[in-house]
Amino acid sequence: MKPQTVEAVLYRPADVPEPPGAANFTAQALAEVQGWYTDRLGASFSIVPPVSFAAGQAWEEIAAAARGPGYAPGTACGFNIWRAAVADIASRGFNICDDSRTRFLLYFRPPLPAGDETPVGLGGTVGVENFGCRYARPGMFCMSDQMTRLLCGETTEALRAAGWDVPWFASTERAPRGAIAHELVHCWTELPHSETGHTITNSWWDWPEVGFLREEERILVTSGALVRA
Repeated sequence: MKPQTVEAVLYRPADVPEPPGAANFTAQALAEVQGWYTDRLGASFSIVPPVSFAAGQAWEEIAAAARGPGYAPGTACGFNIWRAAVADIASRGFNICDDSRTRFLLYFRPPLPAGDETPVGLGGTVGVENFGCRYARPGMFCMSDQMTRLLCGETTEALRAAGWDVPWFASTERAPRGAIAHELVHCWTELPHSETGHTITNSWWDWPEVGFLREEERILVTSGALVRA
């Protein structure tokens, strides 16, 4: 695999505004994670400025299409929403199949009523063969829900007041950064979640204090030509 450049893609439904300063907040977070990798490995990935896209449909239209006929509102269909966003940006000429770039999709959705499972699956990492590429890795990862808002400077208190569910492990400014560092490992390797040790494949919410990786994990990441000095 080639040395990687990480590129953030900011995506939103037509009726959901992009948070103020989202591109700058995202670029800053990626730079911090880049520095964290350098500190732990002596090498890192490259970064390019984020790009932004607005869908041609409102959130409810997107969700209804993702659920499909006969499924009630609130039915989990998050990965279909993710897939539709990638298809949308690809239709506008964005090359999603570039094996030197790891794409990070931030999906800005609205808060939803308690128990609404619509966005389940709208997050994590998948191999890009799911989007029609001829290879699986580098994979693509997506962040949605309250994590995108924390990344863009909103407070936990403000998010909860606006109706967002904010679990303890994703309630701090550092949580989205830890999630980025964590998902990059999944994009580049087949490493599972660690069940032992205070590592980024386990306790990502403790970033940056969390250790990088166990030695065998460190070797897998660096030997794959995924980071560079």
